[in-house]
Amino acid sequence: GACGQRIKRGATFFIMRDGSRLWCQRCHMGLSTVLPPCASDGTEMGPVPQQLCYKRDLLKRTFDEDIAEPWVQCDQCYEWLHQPCALFNPFACPSGASSRDLSLSATSSGGFTCPLCRLGKAAEA
Repeated sequence: GACGQRIKRGATFFIMRDGSRLWCQRCHMGLSTVLPPCASDGTEMGPVPQQLCYKRDLLKRTFDEDIAEPWVQCDQCYEWLHQPCALFNPFACPSGASSRDLSLSATSSGGFTCPLCRLGKAAEA
């Protein structure tokens, strides 16, 4: 959600069916009936011709994981990727890479480029 707070163990949160976006209970209460589309960098976009998403379609979940799955943000396309799926190694990547646990969004100067962006750069060369 907009607050950027970490979701604590036992807390209720709401997530889209595809898992792409989530909101804490407080942010969920402030959502409009129709959810605004989301740009690839995580910011909300103005009206665009996309499939509409409704607040009523969000899934209600309780955060009860013992260990949150780590995520990392690509500094080229700004997509959030599951670290194992992105072939991210926190020990090999510079400490400036952005990473998060579910809703924790740490922003700092970059250091990680996802495999798709690397392929795009290789194709351009």
